[in-house]
Amino acid sequence: MPIVPSPETVAACGNMDKGLSPGTVAFVIASGVFNCFKITEGDWRNRNKWDAYERAVCNMVDRTSTEIAPWTLVEANDKSFARVKVLKTLCERIGKAL
Repeated sequence: MPIVPSPETVAACGNMDKGLSPGTVAFVIASGVFNCFKITEGDWRNRNKWDAYERAVCNMVDRTSTEIAPWTLVEANDKSFARVKVLKTLCERIGKAL
């Protein structure tokens, strides 16, 4: 049985094309829930710079994370995981401070 988007989702996705620049790709994926995404030329340009971004983040963390003010890197590909990790980290740090 095909997944059919709600009228609200169709309306939201249908309005995505307003203001999109030429060459922008807009698509809808289904994974039980419909989501709208738009990928611009800037997204492709930034994706090509991923390695440079990754090195910059590593350098920043190496140079600024200290014993009294450490960085905690939170993997954010999964919202639930990210939220739990943030809460656990906060609880641990507050517990140590008390």
